[in-house]
Amino acid sequence: MKKIELLLITVLLFTTLSCTAKSTNASFENGKRLFDQEKYDEAIKELTEAISIDPNMAEAYAYRSWAYGRKNNNIQAVVDASKAIELNPKLGLGYFVRGRLQSDDNSAIKDYNEAIKLDPKLKYAYNNRGNAYESKEDYDRAIADYTSAIKIDPNYAMAYSNRSHAYLKKEDYDRAIADSTEAIKIDSKYDLAYFYRGNTYFYKEDYDKAIADYKTAISLNPKNPDYSYNLNIAETKKV
Repeated sequence: MKKIELLLITVLLFTTLSCTAKSTNASFENGKRLFDQEKYDEAIKELTEAISIDPNMAEAYAYRSWAYGRKNNNIQAVVDASKAIELNPKLGLGYFVRGRLQSDDNSAIKDYNEAIKLDPKLKYAYNNRGNAYESKEDYDRAIADYTSAIKIDPNYAMAYSNRSHAYLKKEDYDRAIADSTEAIKIDSKYDLAYFYRGNTYFYKEDYDKAIADYKTAISLNPKNPDYSYNLNIAETKKV
């Protein structure tokens, strides 16, 4: 009887652990999927469920930090990023999400460096480090990082768009237009890519094309005041 009871307990324990692991995995995977769909409230709910099942799941904290950051809840985002790094100091994603929340470019670059060191294929870290370098007006390093992100993911529209902006800053207009156009080819609803290409056409004094791109950007995102402002200037210049 004792052997049978022991066997039953072992089977029940294994079944419980297996179900818990599956539940954690399902909640985490759902959270990531919802995050990619930009459904941040729903993603946070799923990731919180994953954490409640496995409080030591560093990657779930990292993704929840990212989701909170997208919702501009930076206080909770910082808490989650710190927890992710505490649980797993070798998780590149943890340093990436903390880097997004840094108040100065140098601190952000330091975190992105660590993220890339731990996870050389983390395209987001290259892209964001490029943003930090661009903010410091170090356009060559910015372009190098955007290029690294594109090599990892040739369909990374944001990296193309960001690189186009860096080329614009260097007055390399042809490359800027080529990159914006590639971003639009990948994601035809990416309003910022139209805006950046419109700016490049504006500087080339091709006001008709600039106006067309500004209008498209506005149709995709009417709430951005910069789009309407630049459209008005371009229309004035054309006259």
